[in-house]
Amino acid sequence: MVMVFCSAAILVLILGFVALSVAYKMPKKMNNTTAFECGFESISSSRLPFSLRFFLFIILFLVFDVETVILLPILSKSLIDMSFNLFFVLIAFLLILFLGLMYEWKAGTLEWK
Repeated sequence: MVMVFCSAAILVLILGFVALSVAYKMPKKMNNTTAFECGFESISSSRLPFSLRFFLFIILFLVFDVETVILLPILSKSLIDMSFNLFFVLIAFLLILFLGLMYEWKAGTLEWK
């Protein structure tokens, strides 16, 4: 049974390569596929800098996104069935994250200037 599936997979791969090689057309001019370089200096930079605030917001978003991913399995259990130790760890985790958020707020990271 496994041999049949492996043979079928190899046959599909070979047929795919044959179909690709038959359907492939060579470009008429090779110059169309190469980069154009004229030797002139550009007037302005093509790369624009972005504010560091965007980076900080992304980091904060990732922290709280990971928090959500960690908390969802814990909260999927009923809070009634939760042991005291797990409840204490959950509250400590949320308190640490809340204190971090308050620090970011007081430091002015969340304010857009």
